Amino acid sequence: MCQPKKWWWGLLPLALLFALMASLTGGPVEGDLARRSADVFKGAGLSWAKSGISGRDAVVSGEAPNAESQKLALAAAERAWGVRQVANATTVVADIKPYTAAATRAGATITLTGFVPNDAARAALVAAAKTSFAGATVVDQLKDGPGAPAVYAPAMAFGLAQLGKLTSGVASFQDGALTVTGVAPDVPAYDGVLAALKGALPAGVTLASQDIKGPAPLSPYVWSATRAQGVTTLAGAVPSETIRGAVVESARKAFPTDRVVDQMKLALGAPAGFMDAVNASLAQLGKLASGAVTLTNTAIKLTGDAANAALADQIKAGLTGAALPAGFTGDVGLAVPAPPAPVAVAPPLSIAPPNLPQVQAVIPPAAPQPAIAPPVAAAARAPTANEICQIKFREILDKDSIHFATGSARITGESQGVVKALADATKACPTMTVEIQGHTDSDGDPAANLDLSNKRADAVVKALEALGVEEGKLSARGYGQTQPVAANDTAENKAKNRRIDFVVAK
Repeated sequence: MCQPKKWWWGLLPLALLFALMASLTGGPVEGDLARRSADVFKGAGLSWAKSGISGRDAVVSGEAPNAESQKLALAAAERAWGVRQVANATTVVADIKPYTAAATRAGATITLTGFVPNDAARAALVAAAKTSFAGATVVDQLKDGPGAPAVYAPAMAFGLAQLGKLTSGVASFQDGALTVTGVAPDVPAYDGVLAALKGALPAGVTLASQDIKGPAPLSPYVWSATRAQGVTTLAGAVPSETIRGAVVESARKAFPTDRVVDQMKLALGAPAGFMDAVNASLAQLGKLASGAVTLTNTAIKLTGDAANAALADQIKAGLTGAALPAGFTGDVGLAVPAPPAPVAVAPPLSIAPPNLPQVQAVIPPAAPQPAIAPPVAAAARAPTANEICQIKFREILDKDSIHFATGSARITGESQGVVKALADATKACPTMTVEIQGHTDSDGDPAANLDLSNKRADAVVKALEALGVEEGKLSARGYGQTQPVAANDTAENKAKNRRIDFVVAK
């Protein structure tokens, strides 16, 4: 006997139909895509994206920065459950041309503008800006954009490093070419930026242009050399570290037995022919035991004591006319010892003697003559207080040197004794100021050597102040590899060039 069917059995075919329709229209698929699309598409690098369902097909729309990102996005859609095929409605954003970026410094604010290829490059660029400008505020106005050349990151990092040496300026990048403009605070910074732009650019980067302005030119431009008591002191202004080194070398050739003391400062504004005029002046000063020569713009003044008139005439000829660079004039004022006055001798008398009787003359014995004392030698000039302090520093450093850890400004433990001796000598010269000079050998990059020599000189100043030397009495200055005391051809000579010098300023 047949049992009557339940009423709801008649609804079963309809339920199965609705289930089939749901599977065909993709309800679960669309929900799955909605849940996964945000993270998946973000990882794929689409700047915007959305997905839709058409039957069992997925439709993916969006903008990809490149073909690889587009491929990743489509692959992500294909992994969704129930998708039969993916309809591609994405587009690839065209590369930006020209690809530009810039860093602008105005005081303590660094503003980054232009384009950056991705978040990693943005973070690296901001970090480089903070490293180059300690304590500065970095304003990030960069926009994402595809098409950055491979040299984008090193070029911008290099530009930021140069901008960090300037008080204001712009480092801009366009398709692999760099432009740097700005104002340098002093001559070392000016020389450092120009040197880097000439030869230290990263591989593949070209220099489109540069316009670096230095500090205001010195006027009048004065340089001098003074020779006395076996010491030649160079003072006044020179236009660059290269010229400084050349002047010191010229002085050593002109005065091979003298100790040459460098008190010169860097300043722009030297007249054309400056180095030739210095060479001519030192060559003539070297013919005097003591004297001084001063260049004021293009006028040369030499004074001193000449051994004789012939030497004085020779020196005058060496500082006049064709012996000097074009535009320079020479004024020589030398003291020459006067020749001894001739002794007048009376002519003999021819008077006939009178006819007198012969008388035996009695001639009394000659009175004893007082002994003539030998001439008293002129007293040698006593050294000045400055010279005494300078001699003391030289004696200490001739016996021992200040040593640093390789490639760093950390003073080694073995140098504590010489640092203590130098501190005591400095405190014994209370009225003088002393410049601590750092020098390196020629190994490595010149700009890096200059930076290291500055740091080492500063480390010595801090060590001396920690031992009680009055603050403000010492100044630190690095000269890098520009002032060697020996040829950089052997390990021994290079060790001589890696040194710290103490120079009494006043």
